Amino acid sequence: MKTQVSEQSQQILQIRAKLRVQLEKIMAASDEIGKIMGFNESGFHTNTSPNRLEFVYQSTQGNITAVYNHGGTLYEIQIHKQQR
Repeated sequence: MKTQVSEQSQQILQIRAKLRVQLEKIMAASDEIGKIMGFNESGFHTNTSPNRLEFVYQSTQGNITAVYNHGGTLYEIQIHKQQR
């Protein structure tokens, strides 16, 4: 019983570590997209227009999608993982 619990705990820790790595990748991609779109490092747009990055997510295939709001019009930006 104790071995089973420790195995489950180990599996949970491994999953959490993988999720942390994925989150770091998503945040880095979000920062890069933000820079391209004109955001500064504090997350504020460099002009006063109502343009902003709405959200960023990563698919199970590793592709990253961002939704950008430009003056009320939403644009979807996709970054595809290259297969080598």
